[in-house]
Amino acid sequence: SKPTDAIEYIMGSSGRQFDRGVVRGFLRCISPYPVGSCVQLSNGDVAVVAEQNEANPLRPIVFLMDDPTVMIDMYADKKYYNVVITGEVEEI
Repeated sequence: SKPTDAIEYIMGSSGRQFDRGVVRGFLRCISPYPVGSCVQLSNGDVAVVAEQNEANPLRPIVFLMDDPTVMIDMYADKKYYNVVITGEVEEI
């Protein structure tokens, strides 16, 4: 079990098991992928977390290691709806 599994459970239970306002407050206080973290994406890309996404901490704004000029909002970019972070990359 990973910390992100717990976050997904809490988000999925918002409004049923957990109060929505409390869940929103909780999500603003956590950072499963801190700014500067190097992460592996499910499409094979390696990216660096550039900014947190208040709407969903599991889907930050990242830039690609192969092309740092490409910024991707994993929450809003339709091309990345099916792409998830599979883990952090320790060394490149």
